[in-house]
Amino acid sequence: MEPVREFGEFKVYSLTSLPPSGVCFAVYGEPGSGKTTFACDAQYSEYGAPVCLLDIESGANSVTDIEGAEHIPISSWDKLVSFKDLCKKSKPPWKTIVIDNMSEALSLVMRKVAGLDAIQIQHWNKVTSEILFYVREWRTIAQRQDVNVVFIAWEAAERDAYMDTIKHSLAFNPALRESFPGLIDWVCWLSVPPNTNMRTADFRKTQRSQAKFRVSRDARASKIPLLFHYGPTDRPIVDLLAVVKGGAEWPTAKYERLAKLAEQRQ
Repeated sequence: MEPVREFGEFKVYSLTSLPPSGVCFAVYGEPGSGKTTFACDAQYSEYGAPVCLLDIESGANSVTDIEGAEHIPISSWDKLVSFKDLCKKSKPPWKTIVIDNMSEALSLVMRKVAGLDAIQIQHWNKVTSEILFYVREWRTIAQRQDVNVVFIAWEAAERDAYMDTIKHSLAFNPALRESFPGLIDWVCWLSVPPNTNMRTADFRKTQRSQAKFRVSRDARASKIPLLFHYGPTDRPIVDLLAVVKGGAEWPTAKYERLAKLAEQRQ
């Protein structure tokens, strides 16, 4: 990448000349909403395979049908950090790394920081700092190594008495919950519409969810809906990566058909 000019000691580059970068995003939802499957289906994408699942919560059994994907059992925060440091030093042999899940990783950090003691305010500050630094490091790896990084998390559902709504947020402590989304590209809330075998992927930041979708504003990416329905075999991560990393067209007709199907089954 050649600079277009120099300004004092600084080299200035064109934004359009940025090298390829991996996508760094989070998927959260209640148990059974299909978070791990959503992420690991990147194995079926030329922009996502091969996939490695860092299995913190023993969730690998839910994706044993995905051939070619690999997993690494993780039992401590030190192991998570060591793996991240290794990926930072040398390009990993996978295109997508799935960390399953960050809510459980939070427990590992708490165990490391507080030991067997009850966690105190000063511990929470340390825990939050450790997690945020870890996420920033993965964001850098995604950018420099062109690797997709997917954080999976549980959701915490709380009633907002003032708005009379249920807020579905990331299952983190308040400080981490507020800071975490700002460090990554996408936050997707997965939910299960009643009376269907469909799933809903929601990238909208609303009174009900804590989501976001930051992509280039080109014509193709702008056609990706911020909310869509999909079935067990539709693999939306394949379509998302094809548009964002491959420049493909979003299959609008496919997801319009699935939206109608979801409405009919409710």
